[in-house]
Amino acid sequence: DFGADATFTFNKTTNILSAPIVTATTLNGLLGTATQTNITTVGTLGALTVTGAIGTGSISATGELGGRDLNVSGNGIIGGNLTVNGDLTYVNVSSFEVEDPIITMGGGPNGAAPTTDDGKDRGTQLQYYSTEALQAFMGWDNSGEEFIFGADVTNTDEVIAVNTYGNVHGNVFIGSGEGLSTLIGANVTG
Repeated sequence: DFGADATFTFNKTTNILSAPIVTATTLNGLLGTATQTNITTVGTLGALTVTGAIGTGSISATGELGGRDLNVSGNGIIGGNLTVNGDLTYVNVSSFEVEDPIITMGGGPNGAAPTTDDGKDRGTQLQYYSTEALQAFMGWDNSGEEFIFGADVTNTDEVIAVNTYGNVHGNVFIGSGEGLSTLIGANVTG
């Protein structure tokens, strides 16, 4: 552990390594004053824990983070864009708010428009519990080329199979009634 006033330098000649590597470093105190303004690694950064404020300094790695995890116990504020290249992202929060009024899903990397039909559905899968864990879905059925509302669905590789369709409750529905069936005559006028 280094105290708040510690200064240190890692270089290839004083550390007998094949490349400049910071394997494990813990900083306790304010990072961003006097001699602690920046941390820069040219090789591989193994593990870095900062307990305190980063202040106006910066942490940069021109090599790589060495496949390590980045854990932030406080708030993380990103002033620029955030690109996540991975297979799965978890957002474990109790409240999720997005300023953007239109959310785009199902495109290519970095917002690119799709160029081929991948056969996958697009929409929102909702988990809920009713005597057992169930999944609902509302969205676009790629194979049927229609919007669907499923109360009980199975998701296999982003293709939705509807076990039970869900009810849609609203006030006024506008559109053609040509495909409607099982209408109760007492509730129909005109």
